[in-house]
Amino acid sequence: MVCFHGTAHWLHPRGADPAAIARRDFLRPRFRGDRLLRDLGGARLGVDPAARQRLVDGLLALGYLVDRGGDVLTGAGFDLSLESRPGPTRLIALEFRLTRAADCDIVLGAARLRCAGDRAELRLERAAP
Repeated sequence: MVCFHGTAHWLHPRGADPAAIARRDFLRPRFRGDRLLRDLGGARLGVDPAARQRLVDGLLALGYLVDRGGDVLTGAGFDLSLESRPGPTRLIALEFRLTRAADCDIVLGAARLRCAGDRAELRLERAAP
């Protein structure tokens, strides 16, 4: 487990105690409304069923709450969706909140970015033709 206490205090715009650093306090001064991307809203992970409970227990210890039948954990405005898949835990997709409505479908190598309304998803698997 990585511990940032005492090492990331320089990241906070007002130099507060590291234990008091909130993500929104760091991002707010850097936000520009003319950009399309507002925030990262969630991630989807492929998790081997044998490793799932260990991951869930760790996230619960960090303050996440179980939602939607145990397939989604939420915490601090961030949703972590878990999909049962054999093999090592891996990132499947990132979900973004946008500053305004957009419509896009862009293939980026093996990834695909899809925008609909004020949400977007970057799927990190081989894009279908």
